[in-house]
Amino acid sequence: MKIVILIYDNEQVKRVGQVIREHQNKQNEVLVVALRADVEITLKEVGIPFISSREFRSVDPVERYAFSEELVTPLFHSKKFDFWSFQNIDFQTLYQPLLQTYLAELLYWIDMIDGIMATHAPQRIVTWDSANIAAIGNVLSVKNSKVVTDAVFVVSNQKSISCDIRSVGNVFVLHNTMFRFKRLLFIFSIFIWNFAITVFKKPKSVRLIVSDIWRNSAPYIKEIPEAEVVVWDRSEIKNINFSTLLKNRMRFFHANTFRTYKSKKQAQRQIILLNNQWIKERDDFFKKLHVSFLGYNLSPILGEVFDMLVLRGSKEAVFMISDVQAMLLNLKPHAVIVRASASGQVHFPVLCLIAKQLSIPSFEPQHGLFYLGPASVPKYSQVEYLATYGPLASSELHTAGYKGITHDIGSPRFDVYSALTKNRQSPHPYTALFVVPDDTTGQWFDTYEIIDLFKCVEDITKQNININIILKVRAGSKTSNFAARYAAMKFINTPQVQVARTETLAELFKKTDVVVSVFSTIILEALAANIPTIYLGSAPFHRAIEKDHMYPYYKYEVVMLAHSCGELTNILSRLQSLSERDSIKNRIKKFNLMNFTFISGASKRFANLIQGKIRKT
Repeated sequence: MKIVILIYDNEQVKRVGQVIREHQNKQNEVLVVALRADVEITLKEVGIPFISSREFRSVDPVERYAFSEELVTPLFHSKKFDFWSFQNIDFQTLYQPLLQTYLAELLYWIDMIDGIMATHAPQRIVTWDSANIAAIGNVLSVKNSKVVTDAVFVVSNQKSISCDIRSVGNVFVLHNTMFRFKRLLFIFSIFIWNFAITVFKKPKSVRLIVSDIWRNSAPYIKEIPEAEVVVWDRSEIKNINFSTLLKNRMRFFHANTFRTYKSKKQAQRQIILLNNQWIKERDDFFKKLHVSFLGYNLSPILGEVFDMLVLRGSKEAVFMISDVQAMLLNLKPHAVIVRASASGQVHFPVLCLIAKQLSIPSFEPQHGLFYLGPASVPKYSQVEYLATYGPLASSELHTAGYKGITHDIGSPRFDVYSALTKNRQSPHPYTALFVVPDDTTGQWFDTYEIIDLFKCVEDITKQNININIILKVRAGSKTSNFAARYAAMKFINTPQVQVARTETLAELFKKTDVVVSVFSTIILEALAANIPTIYLGSAPFHRAIEKDHMYPYYKYEVVMLAHSCGELTNILSRLQSLSERDSIKNRIKKFNLMNFTFISGASKRFANLIQGKIRKT
């Protein structure tokens, strides 16, 4: 019998040896297949032979997202889901992006596992469930953690392959228990803080509810001295200095703080009504659910997902809507400001939708140029006023389907970069900053594409270019751990390549001549700092973003496009010329003034927008 062992998590590597011995003792042929590049590295380190799954990715990410939207939209907006709402808020609005993301990731793994099965034709698959289940997460967290085993089930079931999905054990039980204890202690501390501020600090004339990280909101909050701030993200208290906490009478609340016994009972009754209606509808819904991908029947898995989404989503959404309504009625804010009104975190859109019902203006400062193709997130944005980078960004968002009001403000985050354009000296020697994408396997950019990027960097160092390279990897993010580890290992003996993780972009821009990125936000930050920039569209998903956004930049020759490592090398070679870079900088200045508000003062403009709308309401 031929056995294929699928490994997609380093935690599973510890258990491979036992499975190999178990089946070799039975004279079975055993083949280990690594589903991620970081797993391949770990298997090499421990000396276990394996097959790479790199070549088994055949479906373009945009195709997967298009498929997910084409599937979800008619199902979610059929008459079967007319009941699924509360307080005039349709739950489809809240959960469609979440469902589409899960489905797109499921298709990634089905595509890969299908290729492995077709090539190696095993009689049995052995793999493990995931230990990475979030202690706190969205309503599909469990399905998200099991997306690989869901794909294994779909493929093995249809191909009649025996499937052995094993448990990794209680690896994270202690972690979650400790997490919950620390969380309770933290909540109690926040309660004491809120009580003290409420009692001893005099209320201010303007009250804002803000759900964003402090690094983003601090610049414009400073421009509204008359405002006290209620912060949704309680963990941000550790990022705010004590004087600011007092000055802005800052308190930290989640909506459930305002839940009463009466509102809880009312919400529970509504949840029971919704669940009972779903129970009436679901059998007929499942009978008509016929969905396939690459010839595989997805209906059983989607039945589980819809069941979980409706039953858990009804509970989450009803309580969130009830609690947010109580919060806004109790606190009586003059405005609500959110980080992303279209998100897997439902409190963002709910804050905006309830605020609109109560005639409270809601605002969102733009935080990037997002993918705008099928299943793109911006079209689901619910904020009333979106403060964009400028007229070009506003036009793109409306084209993508955003129906709210845009204001060309710039970005408070970019003020620091605009200041860098003054008296910035060109560093020596010639230096390029590569911004490394996070590992978003199954969605945008996977571990194999990170490996390809570093291979390109290695090739550039071997060319006849006198260049230093800085690899910027996101700090403090689990999704960047692999990139940081691999880069440090790969370039340990390459003195002209430096790995930067804790340094800010503002610090790195001061010693950078050229920026290379696939992040649209980084492109804009570099332009704000007047640095020549190259967009690397070698991966399929980044070519899609290029199609959505990059043509105007390319047309005006302020961003250069590279679709391969060879093209990137040629551009970097050309940009060694100081006169060439100065010519591009002059074009960047003109382009920014026409298309973006990349002059200093975005924080003040955003503050003026908020203050103006508050006065009108």
